[in-house]
Amino acid sequence: MPTIVHCVFGLGCGGAERLLLTTVEGLHKRGYVDQHVLAADLSTEPMRHYVEAVSRYATVHEAPTHAELAEYTCSVPPLLRLLPRRILLNIVRHAVALKKISPDIVHVWSDNIYAALGACLANVPKIVIAWQNMALPVWHKLNILPRRALPRTYLWRVLYALLFRWRKDITCLNVSRAAADSYAQWLHLDSKSISVLYHGIDASQWIRNEGPEVAAFRKSLQIADDNAVVIGLMRLDATKRPELWIEVARRTREQFPNVSFVLFGDGPLRQKLIPLATRAGVMLAGVGNAHLALSMADIMLHTPKTDGLGVVYLEAQLMGVPLVSTDTGGAPEAVVNGESALLVAESDNLAHELTAATLKILRDEAWRERAAVQGAAFVKDRFSLENNLDNTLHYYGLPLFAR
Repeated sequence: MPTIVHCVFGLGCGGAERLLLTTVEGLHKRGYVDQHVLAADLSTEPMRHYVEAVSRYATVHEAPTHAELAEYTCSVPPLLRLLPRRILLNIVRHAVALKKISPDIVHVWSDNIYAALGACLANVPKIVIAWQNMALPVWHKLNILPRRALPRTYLWRVLYALLFRWRKDITCLNVSRAAADSYAQWLHLDSKSISVLYHGIDASQWIRNEGPEVAAFRKSLQIADDNAVVIGLMRLDATKRPELWIEVARRTREQFPNVSFVLFGDGPLRQKLIPLATRAGVMLAGVGNAHLALSMADIMLHTPKTDGLGVVYLEAQLMGVPLVSTDTGGAPEAVVNGESALLVAESDNLAHELTAATLKILRDEAWRERAAVQGAAFVKDRFSLENNLDNTLHYYGLPLFAR
């Protein structure tokens, strides 16, 4: 039985973490029961959101802290000793934990270069890197990352160069072709060397709830019975642009009063958003039940500056909820523009254009009904969980079911 370790930064409430849970569960059902999740940081409750759920299918570990490393020994090649001490310690943290587990396969989620280099240091036979977003230079170009973060971006470029020189057999994946191409350009790789592993989603878990729980949920949020509902599901940070989301809500409500806007999520901008939301008549609902939220929604509004391929696009379409979203990153690969969603290109009038798209869908019930059917069919075809698991195991070099 092969031992598989999934390396993540944390297990907070996010789309990538939900996908990790889905993958670990799916592989477990196929007989791959010796799975582990190695997190860089589980020190706070927000970083532990999915620990209990993931623990049903895998053993969860936290990498040792810098202080705890004194208890371990790890041979470090001379070239690595030239790295800044903090960077080297983060690599060693992962190497020490991986040596203890002794996996056959390490699956590095997101941009955890420390885990990837740690896997090399631990001599793991098979390393798979699965990036979940656009490359860091894209984030700088869009002013998501400040100029003071440029040194780290350049350093990570050097670390990746070191990684690919050290191990030439690493499998590289990303969640969309747009995101894969951004990494290929940044790291000077052949675009064909990065394969696209589309998200897998269990459609049976995303069936619209028409029961009394939805009515009770609406009532708890004080939503009028005759109001349409537009929701957002996002981390409240600069990447997702919740201020823009609230501004679109404000403009839409001025022209279509019988609509309630509910923004679900948490993050560093939450306190700053409270007065904006209050003035716009928007409810900030915190981290809620995504299934119930989508069950009551008529539209989902999404406003990221960039996104590799957000899982919320898939969840919304499966639940029959059409989307209005910025046209960025992997969004065109995640929806059928014009049929299950309206994608709006970046412009100086972005708030106005997003508002117009939202109003268009609110006023066209027939379009919403068609979108509900077309979106669900599209996701079931392209983002089948079984296809995702088949492809994941292919990249691991393992059979479709454990023997």
